[in-house]
Amino acid sequence: MKIIHIIQESTWQKVRSQPQYFGDSLIGQGFIHCCLPEQIDFVLNKWFPGREDMLLLDIDTEKLDAQLVFENLEGGEEKFPHIYGPLNMDAVIAWYPSRKNKG
Repeated sequence: MKIIHIIQESTWQKVRSQPQYFGDSLIGQGFIHCCLPEQIDFVLNKWFPGREDMLLLDIDTEKLDAQLVFENLEGGEEKFPHIYGPLNMDAVIAWYPSRKNKG
């Protein structure tokens, strides 16, 4: 299965050669936020409106070392994938710019 992590391009440039990515949300909340491909537009519009400096990382869940949990911690119906641990970079199979978000 493929999940998506949205990351600022400048952050990706700093961490992409490291074996693991920890991310601010892992440090602050205990997991790395991700979404399914069909959730990308919703996430971009809600959390990154107007941003043109974001990249989408395709992550192969079969290659993840950390636990993957689908949940909605805000009480909604729709569940989102969360990685509970660092993202091992060999699970990232592609990265590309998000399309311009027009909200």
